[in-house]
Amino acid sequence: MKKFYQTEWQGINFDSFYDVSSIKIADSEFYNSYYKEFFQKFKNFEPLPKEWRNIKNKTADLIISKITDEKKLQ
Repeated sequence: MKKFYQTEWQGINFDSFYDVSSIKIADSEFYNSYYKEFFQKFKNFEPLPKEWRNIKNKTADLIISKITDEKKLQ
């Protein structure tokens, strides 16, 4: 089976800000670096495709609807 890895997201190449590895899973350092780059490119989520934002909002609504104990989230 051939492994598949995403190398960019929303037009931001991961290797432009992080030492990408096919062995190491993305960690908090990666995500902190990614979102730093993301918010330099985009001031907010509005410029992203409307269809993509709608799917993400529906997913978030579904997750929120499944939460039964908010204390466990803190």
